[in-house]
Amino acid sequence: IMRDVEKALRENDYQSVRHYFTNEGFGMLDTLSRYGKMMVVGEQDYNFIKIDDQVICRDINMHFAFKNHASFNRDVVFRFDYNTNKICSIAFRLSEVTENDIISKSRWSKEARLVLVSFLEDYQTAYALKRRDYLQGIYSDDALIIVGHIVEKTVIPDRAQFNLSENEVSLMKYDKDTYFKNLSRTFTVQDYINIHFAETDFTRAPGNREIYGVRLLQEYYSSTYCDIGYLFLLVDLTKDKPTIHVRAWQPDKVDLDKLMGMKDLRL
Repeated sequence: IMRDVEKALRENDYQSVRHYFTNEGFGMLDTLSRYGKMMVVGEQDYNFIKIDDQVICRDINMHFAFKNHASFNRDVVFRFDYNTNKICSIAFRLSEVTENDIISKSRWSKEARLVLVSFLEDYQTAYALKRRDYLQGIYSDDALIIVGHIVEKTVIPDRAQFNLSENEVSLMKYDKDTYFKNLSRTFTVQDYINIHFAETDFTRAPGNREIYGVRLLQEYYSSTYCDIGYLFLLVDLTKDKPTIHVRAWQPDKVDLDKLMGMKDLRL
């Protein structure tokens, strides 16, 4: 199946492999095909991982080029429903550093580690493919959302600020509705969004609860804006699907224990 999919991608003949996908999976492929000018790069070496009722195929290396002459490569992961052998979702693979940071946590279950990998892949891909509905579904209704931007000068007193020598970072706290209204506008004006994670660190809620604090060095690139900073996500894996309770961006690295006291967590 993957060789057929690779061939279809090289020949821009997506309909020829439509039968290998679920409706949602093919919808994601169709969206990806319009994410800049897309082409397969080099020879592919597939690796398959089974988790529960899903088989994860890593991966096809793709090149994407855009109108403003920006371009980059991303490895694309294909996920199969084990029972039907159909591709149910695709995602941009995490960086090798981020992936290894998660997989190396041997004291956690293999399932939890693979779920975290898949979740972060889906998270970064959803911003790239502008999947607003998916993102709305993974944020809790009362999520704490702090958004940061690099600006020339920030002196507005009602905005939270870090104590930086050059007050060039603006942080705003949003409720979920406001955040997604702003995100919709961002999706409309940006030709592309490309998020890349590195320097990942994690902490886990006490009592072996499947609730994780995840801090990632995030490199954010879009057609009109870019920045590098640290993204913190409080991810709850105790529910039917991963849920984000906290999403906070900041420019500097802060120790996880200082950033969020997991011992005080009440969910």
